[in-house]
Amino acid sequence: MRFVYLGADPDTTLALLQLPVTAARSDVAVLLCPPFGWDDVCSYRSRYAWSQALAEAGHPTVRIDLPGTGDTDGSPRTPGRLDAWTDAVSMAARWLRDETGCGRIAAIGLGLGGLVAYVALVRDAEIDDLALWAVPARGRALVRELRAFSLLERAAADALEPGPALPDHSALEVPGADDGSLEVGGFVMTAETVEALERVDLMKLALPDAARRRVLLLGRDDLAPDARLREHLERAGTAVSVADGRGYGLMMQDPRIARPPRQVFAQTISWLAATPSGSARSPADRGSYSAPRPRATLELMCGDEAVRETPFRVQVGAERLFGILSEPAAGQRAGATAVLFNAGSVRRIGPNRMWVEIARSWAARGVPTLRIDLSGVGDSDGDERPYLSTAAYYVPELTERAVAVLDALGSRGLPNRFILGGLCSGAYWSFACASQDERVIGALMINLWTFAWSDDLAAERALRNAGRLLRGDGPRDWTLRNVYEAGLRVIRTSLGRRRSRTRRARETRAVLDRLRDRRTELLLQFSADEALYDDLARDRILDDLDRWPNLRLERIPGHDHTFRALRSQSQLRRDFDEALGRVLAGIGESGPSRGEI
Repeated sequence: MRFVYLGADPDTTLALLQLPVTAARSDVAVLLCPPFGWDDVCSYRSRYAWSQALAEAGHPTVRIDLPGTGDTDGSPRTPGRLDAWTDAVSMAARWLRDETGCGRIAAIGLGLGGLVAYVALVRDAEIDDLALWAVPARGRALVRELRAFSLLERAAADALEPGPALPDHSALEVPGADDGSLEVGGFVMTAETVEALERVDLMKLALPDAARRRVLLLGRDDLAPDARLREHLERAGTAVSVADGRGYGLMMQDPRIARPPRQVFAQTISWLAATPSGSARSPADRGSYSAPRPRATLELMCGDEAVRETPFRVQVGAERLFGILSEPAAGQRAGATAVLFNAGSVRRIGPNRMWVEIARSWAARGVPTLRIDLSGVGDSDGDERPYLSTAAYYVPELTERAVAVLDALGSRGLPNRFILGGLCSGAYWSFACASQDERVIGALMINLWTFAWSDDLAAERALRNAGRLLRGDGPRDWTLRNVYEAGLRVIRTSLGRRRSRTRRARETRAVLDRLRDRRTELLLQFSADEALYDDLARDRILDDLDRWPNLRLERIPGHDHTFRALRSQSQLRRDFDEALGRVLAGIGESGPSRGEI
């Protein structure tokens, strides 16, 4: 796999090229275009598996992040997003043809990605064929669906108690929170972008050389593809194939339980196998083009400071882990390195892309910051299937991999003192590394699930979730089967549960004492109704916080485990930045002023 940056600031595209490992390479290369926001997050690992399946079938395949999303530069608030997305798809297609020498390029687009790929083709992109999955004929249909999800999220949030109040609520600044932007799934689409998308009507856009092209329309499980789009393409003489797109819903579930739609993988590979050789465009119409020059690094401005980002790979045993390293491009480095772990099965961009923003901001303060995927997540090797069980996130092997990442950073000449951060399981790895590795001088933890894993703790939490589900406010991915399994687990571990709680509380105090004596900065952030916070209150650890002056505990409004509300994200960012300041002050450094994204 090869990782390159295409384009220029602020509209750079990260392209991830998967090449066939066999000699039987097809003349058809594939460009995978992502959906928007939360759908992008949920389907990321599936698209990773899709690119591997395509490469195994002989098709060079490139996946991209659209400008202002994922690991690219820019922001969703940067003007001209639709044009930037279209240009990015065009650049990637040109580079893919030039890099692989393939005569034909097929773009596979999901939702927004398919809409953008179609527009790019009409605007003369080097794309020959299209596979469109869950792509409407009009952009306003896509916006209408996003707006419906946004309203559902808001209604669900309003139905719950607001949770703990912010201590300084009025001081929080949330840029653009009331500017007409659409917030959905923790991601933002500006009013300008919404208006641009609503103006897109594929039925008014004629494909050039339509009779030479092929289009595969994929439905969404039981929903057929947009009939108007199919009729429009068939009237133009395009060779249209239709398939049901079975597995779309499973792919778009929470990343922990999302599953690759392998039936669709096989359908697309079969469809590609019937592709005629050569470009769909006549040689006279194609003309000459200049493929963009790929770059191994990305340079961007964060406030007044220049930041450089580089793909980062580290071999741990048989697995290769992948991340992105943000560093100050010039000026003095701080004496510490930060690492932000994937949040559960959400890849290295972090919840709602917060890790990208934090990493760049901290690099602008002189702190090299790595956002990393551990095993089976994002673009790292490993099997994602074990994560169907929560226990899989808490095995010692993952903490060992996290420590190996620290070793790799130190061996590359980066400061050998570390500040770790994460949400949920990422918070656990941060704490576990801090408790056993004296190089860790800070652990910043959002919604930590537990300080130490045990089966009896899992049984308690399972019983708690089962009760919440029966009350109607349980985890979204729980079913009655989960309740049944929780009951069995509780029965098996019911004896001695009180003794276990007492032991866990004693062990927690001992570890916190040890980290206090080492002066390790600790930040704990909790939204409402988090089990560990309730445990700390029950065990009276919250009553003794003065015992650990190195520990700050903050409550964030709302019940959302991943903090999709912009105000919550702003509070999290502020708490993280203040914690970094305390760590730097503790080692006698202040660093440059904070860089703003």
